Amino acid sequence: MTRRIAVLDAPTNLGLRPPTLTSVPGCAKAPGALRDHDLLARLGARDAGCLTPPRYDPGDWRPGDGVCHAREIAAYSTALAERIGGIIDRGEFPLVLGGDCSVLLGSALAMHRLGEVVGGRIGLVFVDGHSDFRHPGNASYVGAAAGEDLA
Repeated sequence: MTRRIAVLDAPTNLGLRPPTLTSVPGCAKAPGALRDHDLLARLGARDAGCLTPPRYDPGDWRPGDGVCHAREIAAYSTALAERIGGIIDRGEFPLVLGGDCSVLLGSALAMHRLGEVVGGRIGLVFVDGHSDFRHPGNASYVGAAAGEDLA
């Protein structure tokens, strides 16, 4: 049985540290850029919409303060897992177009929940440009969930 692909945008920047004090990272534009190149039509996919993230605002966060946007990432990840779960419940194959790598947290939560329901292990394919294994044992400090999500 072939399942239809459902594309869900998750254009978050929350997992990134600000590049400068007055700028916002731009990787949240990735889902739109992929759609601009007719990704959905090329895949014959259903448009599952967009889960809009909270506003990117590091406030007075500084390196060494822990994970920037931790509460917002936790809430967004839970909401993303729910949306992915809805796609799975429809019998579709979820394809999540993310911004930063913290989008993996919500995707992993959805797959963990699915594994509990079906009583088995579930696969998750994650495509990224670098490893995301930074943790206190291999980095001088942590704070950007996008570089720490696999750790």
